[in-house]
Amino acid sequence: MLMRIPLVLLCAAALAACTPNAAPVSTAPAATAPAATAPLPAAQVSSLTCPRSVPAGRRTSPWLPATPRGLNGSARLAPLRVPARVVVCAYLGPRSAAGTTGSVLLTGDLSGVMSDLAWIPPAHAVGACADFLRPADSDYYLIGLSYLGAREWVAAPGNHCVGSSNGVFASNANLSSRASAWYQAHRWTATPASHDPCHPSGFGRLGQHTSMVPDHPVSVSLCEVSAAAGGRATRRTKISEVGRLASALNALPASGWQNLCRPAGRPLTEYSLLFGYVQGPPVLVSVATSCTPEVNNGSLQSSDAATVLPLIQSLLG
Repeated sequence: MLMRIPLVLLCAAALAACTPNAAPVSTAPAATAPAATAPLPAAQVSSLTCPRSVPAGRRTSPWLPATPRGLNGSARLAPLRVPARVVVCAYLGPRSAAGTTGSVLLTGDLSGVMSDLAWIPPAHAVGACADFLRPADSDYYLIGLSYLGAREWVAAPGNHCVGSSNGVFASNANLSSRASAWYQAHRWTATPASHDPCHPSGFGRLGQHTSMVPDHPVSVSLCEVSAAAGGRATRRTKISEVGRLASALNALPASGWQNLCRPAGRPLTEYSLLFGYVQGPPVLVSVATSCTPEVNNGSLQSSDAATVLPLIQSLLG
């Protein structure tokens, strides 16, 4: 059964008289939700209530009502454990496709919320953001996560130029579309993902800010695009030599990615290496010999790919 979070209204008149930034009050019709796992006793789980509004002028940057309590919020955007309770607070603009301002207590299996949030890498330097306005840019979401003896908020502004934060861990990942989908479905919903190395998706993986290929990958999918082949893509997936390739990439001198590609005056040849794992999302490493720097994973960069190119070419066969 759908559960609602009671909130104190800012205006005592009818709901229609409230502004779009008023306290979230869900007006969506009741829906049959998947059966939830047995919850922890309410007295043991921290309960979060949606703020009545987002402060004026704070929708364009991650604003939070409180910092994490009872957990190490600086280690990850969210803990690598399933929350006992998740509330999504939506503060929606008049043109939002997500419906009306409100709040929803998610039901069903919440492990997907953990998987979507816990592996997101921290923020890094980014280039200029495309200057245009989307209907969802004025929306703002808060994701309240409650655990046994702990709780935290994750801010997910709708503005497409803004990332997410729990108050002490910030990321470039814009989570508003995921929060919007959960809010509308009243439960966690999977985000379609591509495992095609030529057309990858996702935000990356925690750890890629310290290692070009973090942890222990079990597979690598490769995509080669070159001017010599007329721009045609070549794809391969390998489970052998994965560790050797990862070690070679991790041995490269690396620094923080500057989101730049300076033309190197060589013909276009690009390789996309998508490393897969038993648990958690993949890591994408891009190798472009026509650019300087030649290697990046979205968080780190390295100037010279000479030592890894023979390994890549041998895996492509």
